[in-house]
Amino acid sequence: MKSMIIYKGKYGATKQYAEWIADALGQPCFYAGDESSKDLEAIDWVIIGTSIYISKLQINKWVKKNLATLKDKKIFLYLVAGTPSHEKTKLDGY
Repeated sequence: MKSMIIYKGKYGATKQYAEWIADALGQPCFYAGDESSKDLEAIDWVIIGTSIYISKLQINKWVKKNLATLKDKKIFLYLVAGTPSHEKTKLDGY
């Protein structure tokens, strides 16, 4: 099965996690928008990573743009946020 890791972040932590995941799985990773649409169509599943900045997912526009292609894929999502773990209400909102 083919896959890829797509990420978008603000300060570099999301990219670091994407690279670690890509190395562990032996799969390519791309900054959101740098992948080809042909490669995106050819995969079976995708790991999407995003940072949260001012309560917004940084990858939101990319997902909306590629929703038709993603709808039949298995999707795994990871979030990177600087929100402290004791702020449960805020974290649950993400």
